[in-house]
Amino acid sequence: MKTAKILRIYLHQGALEPARAGKMRFIHLMQEVMQDHGYRVEYRAEKETELLKSAARNGYSLFHMKDPFHDRALTFRKVYLYPFWQIEKSGKRWEWEVAKTAFDPNEIDAGKAAQLASYWRKQLFPQSESVQYKNFVFIPLQGRLLQHRSFQSMSPMEMIKSTLTQMPDHNVIATLHPTETYTSDERAGLEEIISSTPRFQLSQHGSTALLQNCEMVVSQNSGVAFHGYFLNKPTVLFGQSDFHHIAGNVWRDGVEQAFHFAKSTSLDFEKYLFWKLNIMSINAGKSDVKTQIKDSFIKLGWNL
Repeated sequence: MKTAKILRIYLHQGALEPARAGKMRFIHLMQEVMQDHGYRVEYRAEKETELLKSAARNGYSLFHMKDPFHDRALTFRKVYLYPFWQIEKSGKRWEWEVAKTAFDPNEIDAGKAAQLASYWRKQLFPQSESVQYKNFVFIPLQGRLLQHRSFQSMSPMEMIKSTLTQMPDHNVIATLHPTETYTSDERAGLEEIISSTPRFQLSQHGSTALLQNCEMVVSQNSGVAFHGYFLNKPTVLFGQSDFHHIAGNVWRDGVEQAFHFAKSTSLDFEKYLFWKLNIMSINAGKSDVKTQIKDSFIKLGWNL
């Protein structure tokens, strides 16, 4: 059956009116691209019932940060920093094209890479902040600390213990995610490690100060670790990710080898950031952004 020339964009309730009014730039640009090719664009609430109905409706569907579960749906998501975006067939970052593509620093212009990294470094870290900790590894915790989920090599709690083992001469400082709710069992597990291992602490400092002062970042796949690349911070990732290319990779190589890589490998962070953001993502600040969006839709199977 031929797909009807309709695009439905599903958004949370608070974004619907701004999007309809054209106040959300990237969404408005996607709307314009589809309208330029004769498509009617509708906005709908991303209620579960509405998302399920999208599979039975003719036309295409765009979800924001939701998994596109049928063959006429795609998802879009910011790539850690505005104005960089990705349009994909999967809501899982580790299944994105960039995650499966090899990074070759020899293909990147060093001058352009340095310029981009310098600009964003000033935006993200406008002033130097200090902390009381010295000689430490920073772990920005996410959620579900006791669960070993399918994209993880081990649970976050086990990740903490492995880091303490692999970095015996370092303090390990962790933070809790500000939007997560932690259970009593999770908090008890953290307290047990604190009691048995004085080198481990939970900090109330913000991630900016801890990133600036740490020697290494360890995470499942937190965007905080990606921001650490702007400060040339070596990183170990315990989960699957879309920015694993220059990190120690426990999922692929195991714990010991991942830490060895992070501690001993000289990396070109600036070239990687340029590749990840300016080549492998859609830059909504570029003059050719509508061409980038159109090319992404076509590459992912839409008929424009």
